[in-house]
Amino acid sequence: MAVETRERALLSTVAGSMIGVAGTIFSITIVILSFASSQFDPQLLRNFMRDRTNQVVLGTFIATFIYCLLVLRTVRSVDDVPFVTHIVVALGVVLVLISLGALIHFIHHTAQSIQMMNIIAGIGRDLDTTS
Repeated sequence: MAVETRERALLSTVAGSMIGVAGTIFSITIVILSFASSQFDPQLLRNFMRDRTNQVVLGTFIATFIYCLLVLRTVRSVDDVPFVTHIVVALGVVLVLISLGALIHFIHHTAQSIQMMNIIAGIGRDLDTTS
């Protein structure tokens, strides 16, 4: 298998995985938050969308996806000599590791944010800011 073919396969897999994970995780989270907001606080879903941690995690997934797509365009052969900067591909792998860490943090953060005590504390903070 040619070097550029392996690199293209790796980058394609990473790009597809990132967009798939982002879509799946955030879809499941929206369903969970919709259920929780119907029982506790209707503004729970709105607060989720405004939460900076959630925005950073989604941005990390999308940035990794876009990076892999852009790099994928540059992986090619020039006069039958593979043209692949291994540092660029290694950076893609580092972005995947960062995205994995962000995913773990996101799951923990979301699990904490839908606990009853945190919901009540959030409602209390909202009441304090409005009065």
